[in-house]
Amino acid sequence: MGGTASKPDYTRNFEVLGAGFSRTGTLSLQIALEKLLQGPVVHGATGLLTRPESFIKNWVLITRAKADGDRELSLKLLRENMAGFVGGTDVPIVCVVPELVDLYPDMKVVLVTRDPDTWWRSFGNILDMSTAWYIPVLASISPTLRWWIPFYVEWKRNASDLIREAGGQPGVFGPQLLVAHEEMVKRTVPPERLLIMKLSDGWEPLCKFLGKPIPDEPFPRVNDISAAEKVASGVVVRLLGMWLAAFSVAGGVIYLTLKAYR
Repeated sequence: MGGTASKPDYTRNFEVLGAGFSRTGTLSLQIALEKLLQGPVVHGATGLLTRPESFIKNWVLITRAKADGDRELSLKLLRENMAGFVGGTDVPIVCVVPELVDLYPDMKVVLVTRDPDTWWRSFGNILDMSTAWYIPVLASISPTLRWWIPFYVEWKRNASDLIREAGGQPGVFGPQLLVAHEEMVKRTVPPERLLIMKLSDGWEPLCKFLGKPIPDEPFPRVNDISAAEKVASGVVVRLLGMWLAAFSVAGGVIYLTLKAYR
């Protein structure tokens, strides 16, 4: 998580899914796709933190409907959340690959891979930070971020289902989560619509796959961890400011009430 929120353009259709899991270079791919497609590409985790309340609320409902087998509802809400974007990367978007493949039959899929053990050292740390005990308390004051914990509950349920389907122990996450996700993508996406690459491959395979000229500039290299920490810090500061304002108002009301009764 931790990119710049893209503004939807409702004249455009969804064209490309970056199906790599969080911490596989999803921010770099977002920037690369926006350059090639000349349109807004939504970074899922950034959207959860920065887009209107309806965005994260819909993702709670989408992932819940998926786990419950309500395909009609999940597709309806998914179409709403993807409207105006030419592409998407990162969680939670990559959690609904089968639904997106059905919803957008002409969509191309780019799967950026990474060593599972190295990936888990990064993603596991972020997962711990995102679910710290104080997060629900801080987020409860925000109309948008109060949905974070319900979203995490539904994400965990879907991730457990993915692990179970791969023959693992549900609820036990580690490098096997990335392996299960990548195998699901390979099973789901028709080969002619799928590109498997590493970020180190640069522009060439991506541009060839999308039929675009190679830009005369280096392939984007964004430090996901630094970007995530920057956005997370900004969110915490914003939440603390909201709590400070709330306490200030409450303190003022108490003061005026006590003064009135003196």
